[in-house]
Amino acid sequence: MNAPIRSPYAEAVYARLLDSVPDAGEGRRLWQVADPYLLRHAAQHAVRASRADDLLLDADFLVEADPEAVSEILSSAGARDARVAAMVYRASYSAHRRLQPYQRRQILALDAARFQAFELGRELARGSDWEHRWATSQQAATSLSATLEGHTHEVTGVALTALDGQPVAVTSGYGGRVRVWDLATGLTTHTLEGHTSAVTAVAVTIAGGRPVAVTSSWDGTARVWDLATGRTISVQRVLAGPLTGVGTAFVEGRPIAVITAYAGTVHLWDLAADLLAESHPRAFPPAHTAPVTSVAAEVLQGWPVAVTTSYDGTARVWDLDTGPHGPGLTLTGHTHWVLGAALTVMDGRPVAITAGRDCTARVWDLINGRQETVLVGHTDWVTGAAAAVLDGRPVAVTSSRDGTARVWDLSTGRTAATTTVDRSSQWLSGVAVADPAGWPVVVTAGERGSVKVWDLSARSTVVGLQGHTDAVTDAATASADGHTLAVTGSRDHTARVWDVTAGTTRTVLEGHRGPITSVAMAVVAGRPVALTGSTDRTARVWDAVSGRTTAVFTRHTERVTGVGLAVLHERPFAVTAAADGTVRVWDVALRRAVSVVAQEVRTIDVVVVGDRLAAVFAAASGADWHPDLGDERAATVPLDRDAPAVTAVAATTLGGLPVAVTGNSEGAVRVWDLSDPREPTALEGHTDGVTGIAALVRGDTTWAITTGYDCAARVWDLANGRCLTTLALPDVPHSVGAGPEGHIVLGMGHEVIALTLTPAAWRPS
Repeated sequence: MNAPIRSPYAEAVYARLLDSVPDAGEGRRLWQVADPYLLRHAAQHAVRASRADDLLLDADFLVEADPEAVSEILSSAGARDARVAAMVYRASYSAHRRLQPYQRRQILALDAARFQAFELGRELARGSDWEHRWATSQQAATSLSATLEGHTHEVTGVALTALDGQPVAVTSGYGGRVRVWDLATGLTTHTLEGHTSAVTAVAVTIAGGRPVAVTSSWDGTARVWDLATGRTISVQRVLAGPLTGVGTAFVEGRPIAVITAYAGTVHLWDLAADLLAESHPRAFPPAHTAPVTSVAAEVLQGWPVAVTTSYDGTARVWDLDTGPHGPGLTLTGHTHWVLGAALTVMDGRPVAITAGRDCTARVWDLINGRQETVLVGHTDWVTGAAAAVLDGRPVAVTSSRDGTARVWDLSTGRTAATTTVDRSSQWLSGVAVADPAGWPVVVTAGERGSVKVWDLSARSTVVGLQGHTDAVTDAATASADGHTLAVTGSRDHTARVWDVTAGTTRTVLEGHRGPITSVAMAVVAGRPVALTGSTDRTARVWDAVSGRTTAVFTRHTERVTGVGLAVLHERPFAVTAAADGTVRVWDVALRRAVSVVAQEVRTIDVVVVGDRLAAVFAAASGADWHPDLGDERAATVPLDRDAPAVTAVAATTLGGLPVAVTGNSEGAVRVWDLSDPREPTALEGHTDGVTGIAALVRGDTTWAITTGYDCAARVWDLANGRCLTTLALPDVPHSVGAGPEGHIVLGMGHEVIALTLTPAAWRPS
């Protein structure tokens, strides 16, 4: 950010403005009743007075002030605590900027827990229904510098350059617009409009002595834009149809654009001649046998070269010096589509980095076409690649549908660093890396329009409690020895046992050979026991203290979709449901199945009713209540048969009688009196599909905690159907567990979040 011009009166003006904010006592200000001018402009006055830290350390200001105004001053943070507050504010900026202040407060309090900013977290949680006890920090990267808000569709391309000495990014998207961003402020300087369909790629160069962007589009045109003014300089229609990519290079001192088409063709456009109305794109002879997906162009050691990638699984090398005479080398090695490429020099040799749907990136010698290195680490499609020389060493950066961007040291082929988008439900569609104006940055683009800037001079680290390395799929709780314990399962093939009270990992449960789909927990003879189910078609019983496997159930022939654990007549029983259409009840002590119920089940919850083990099932056709799992002939009671797909269930008791709680894909939550399930009680509040339900019995009262795709958790009093409180979250929570002391455990992306419902949430209803 440019240093503001300091006025000799800046300090006095700033002080007078703050004096106009009502005093709340204890050194706090009532920002919620401040003049709107202050909420929008106090941050600017603070920067001019060199007092930005004052406001960044004021929790109520962060909650109430205009988010865009706060975002603009985050880079002015000086003291360590102010820098941490800036990281907290950036972490979920794209989520909380559009919300009401009370919802922003909840999200900021959560992110304060992730960054272990405990004092700030306490201030943010003041008067709240929820207390964030702790949260893991797997996706809380300290290197996040800015979130660029503006695109409303998937971002398809990113390019970096400098404009008047300031670093800028240019992004393209399926919405048909191109945006130019000032990376110092995070603000859009120009919106480039003219394409009539999705813009598929963007590149930058110098043409006519000015910085320009070149874009390709599904509308069949390529455009050149003046980055200083945002105006279109030239438009060329390529007769090959929809265009898929563009790259730029200099050939004999002239700026050249290489354009690719979905039809599989490659075209060369002399931008210098075009500015004189003397040029039309020239086509190379066809080479790829399937649509071309991208192109990278560069001058490497004096050699102007382009590499194109294709759905045919190859990349092809084009010598731009020789003109349109066909490709040179064919780079063969990927086992699926090749989606992106980048060019650089390594050890004095020109190389290409290609990104593939086979979850790898590959490094190629462009002189002989030999594959040098396979970069392995991503767990989903690698969607883009970029390259640069940073600190004197060649690096590649790759983006992936697994939600991560990885920085690779090309001299070793190892991951030098990994930055992870904090909204893990978004996969990354592209990446750029550069050192514009002396500031090494990575810019990542996401499927929902997100654009994030990562500062490579700041190490991307996990700043607090470590946890799962992939999405959390389920959570359950139990209480033992005065401590609330939780078990969480993940796609990383592990389950973790947490001491919720202490905020520590008790043990990591390792042994499954596939993602864990469901978990359950109970106390057996005073000792906590965990049950896990997996896509590896097994369920495992664990001693939750030692982490030792005590039983493995292997009779299912398809993935296990749900598990339950209960104690009946002082004996533990495990219930497992699988995609093979069976539900099996296991005597844990005997390690054998005691009954099998034919039932197609997505998820399950079990409850002891009298001397019987009962369960509620969620299936594609609705939900069912099975009153006695020990009796294979017992008839099930249908629930929610006329509703959309049931996505979550819980079984509990209300006033000593069994009830079921179901949630569906449209956000409807219903409570069923299982003695007469004809008239369920509707719990209205979620605005999108329900992802999880947990029941909590406290004294004579029963609560349900529900989570949904609307990025919210809700607490309900089942006696009257009233929503007691709602928690806003920055991402979709996919699992929830609840303990008797009001401890709530959520799984959100890779993160595990532990909360306590404060007394405000237990108010009489």
